Order: sequence, then C-alpha cells, then structure tokens
Amino acid sequence: MLCHQAGLEVRGFSKVLLVVGAAAIQAVLPYFGHGTMVRVLRRLVVPFCLLYLGVALLASSHANLRYPGAGWSNWELSLAGLAFVIALSGLGWTENGNDYTRYVPADARPLALVGWIFVATAIPEIVVMILGAMTFTFLGTASAGAVWNGANPFLAFEHASVVPGWFVSVFLVFALLQLFAINSLDLYSSGVSLQAMGLRLRRYQAVLLDSVLAGALTLWCVFASTFSLYMKEFVGVIIVWIAPWFGIFICDFLLRRRRYEPIDLQRDDRGGRYFGSTGVSFSAVVAFGSGIVAAITGFSKAPPPVNFPFHWMTPIANHFGGSCAGPLVHGTCSAGWFGGADLSIPLGIGVAALVYLALEQLSGRVAGQREVDAPR
Repeated sequence: MLCHQAGLEVRGFSKVLLVVGAAAIQAVLPYFGHGTMVRVLRRLVVPFCLLYLGVALLASSHANLRYPGAGWSNWELSLAGLAFVIALSGLGWTENGNDYTRYVPADARPLALVGWIFVATAIPEIVVMILGAMTFTFLGTASAGAVWNGANPFLAFEHASVVPGWFVSVFLVFALLQLFAINSLDLYSSGVSLQAMGLRLRRYQAVLLDSVLAGALTLWCVFASTFSLYMKEFVGVIIVWIAPWFGIFICDFLLRRRRYEPIDLQRDDRGGRYFGSTGVSFSAVVAFGSGIVAAITGFSKAPPPVNFPFHWMTPIANHFGGSCAGPLVHGTCSAGWFGGADLSIPLGIGVAALVYLALEQLSGRVAGQREVDAPR
C-alpha cells in the first residue's frame, strides 16, 4: 500500500525482496530479549491511541447507522459472526497461557492476572471491533466491497475517498512498526517454546528458524491467496484444531482440581507422574478426533461452505433440513437443521470435553494422577 501511494509498482521479484527484507528486520528485535520488546511496545501505545482517535473521528462522520444489516438480524447470522469473533479474538490464544505467565511472579493472584489480561486485550479489541463495524457501514458498499475483501483491504480507504491519503500513509507506517514489535514477541515466545520442546538451539538460532518458516508462509500467502480467503482458512483451522483441544484441556484442568505439577509436565519418561503406561492419553486422542468431526459438521460461515472441500460433511448447519430456507449449493440445501447457524465452536469444545470426561470417568486415569498431585 505504501509503495502504491508512492507510485511504485510492486510485483513478482520485488515482492519477494520486500518479504525477505521484512523477515530479516523482524528477526533482529527478538534477539535482544523480552525486556527490550516490552519497552518498544510501551512506546508505541500513545501514537497508536492517537491514530485510533483520528480514524474514529473520520469514520464517525461517514458512518451509516441505517446501513442494511446494521441492526439485529437473526440468531443464525449472529452465531456465524460470533464464530469469527471467538476464533480471532480469544480461542486462538487459549494455548498460549505461558505467554501470560512466563514472567509473572509465582505468588501472583490468579484473579489479578485474569483481570489485567482482560483489560489489556479484551477491552482494546472490543473498541477496535466497534470501529471496524462502523467503518464497514461506508466501506461495505458494492463498489468498495471487492476492494476491502481483496488482497489489500487498506486500498478501500483510498477507494472510498473518506480518509486522506497522508493519514493512511502515517497509519500504515505505524502499523508496520506495531506489527514488527508484536511479531517480535511472537517469534521470541516461539523460540522459547522450541527450546522447551528439547531442540538444542540457541536463542538466535530458534529465532532464525522461525523467521525462515514465517517468511516462507508469508510468500505463499502473498502469491497464492488473498487476505479474506486466508483469514477464513485461518479461522477454520483454529476452530477445527483448537476448539477440541480447549475443550479437553479445560475439562482435564477441572478434573485435576485446577492443579498441575510444572516439573512433571516437562517430563517425557516413565518416571513422570503424567506419563501413564504408554505416554499417550488415548482418552484425549479419541476426544480430540470426536471434537474435530463435531466442529466440521457445524461449519457454516467459517470456513465458507461453498469453498469447503468436504461440503457434504456440514449437515447440522447446511444440509438435510426439514425446511429449506436458503438456495441450493451443489444440489443440496444450504440452510439445514439450524438454518445456516455456525455451531462449529460450541460443538467442537462441547463434544470433545464430554467425550473426554466420559472416557476418564471410565478409565480413572486422571483420578489416580490427582491422588499423586494432592499436597502431602
């Protein structure tokens, strides 16, 4: 977008050079450690708050609160939107608890930890989503819709002529800085995770490995996909994999009365209290597979059923309904038992949790380990 505004045409080999250059820059900051990245992120808070206020003022003057669909629509569409919101704003972070607690004192109060995470993540995200919804009311037109839903959604601002070009340039410059800072934290955390998995890598080696993988994926996204399609595919992966995982984890956590022994969680030998007889929890494996199947059957809007390669596998939301309220897709009704409502997340979490609970009640595996975990 910045190159476009400067009158430079970027495609082919020049795109590759930009991605490689960005990956090289991205790999620098994680090497200096957590403290440096936190200081950089703190310095970016104020300018981004000012930029947000600028976009909000410009957007509010063009917002169309009577935009079709701006009010309550129906519960089916609301559930479809909720699937995207949960997947993109919360579910994808449930497996990253170590990012929240790695540098927190051991005696920190759990309530304070959860509260500050909510203040620092949920509230800003809610505010940004409100701004996004307001912006959509004047960018979601037939003429601008193809632009914001394409490879470069920022071009929609220019297309709609409601945000000055100079402001978009300033916004994008700070967005790049913010992305570099945030991704640096992700690369650092990922490097630490690789080391924790047992890979004999130094910090810079882990960062370089992650940077190469991330750069390769970025090139694939740039040349083989669009922003909207990749985002939808990303949402689908989160739901299929992480929703069942989260259901199993939270059930296991409650079954163990919210207590784990950190040292034994790192052990992969028979002496570890969580190893069991084979080192594999077959209850979790079966529950995970069941959750994946359940999540897929509930897919409707995430990912879009028309693009879903196994479209026939989504009967709960899209097929075989008693009444067909929607159009035919591939010869089948697109509004099934629940009229197109996306139930993938509740089904993925709920089925996986219930299957795991039932199998663990039958096997008694967690109950036996819980006795070992009990304070002496």
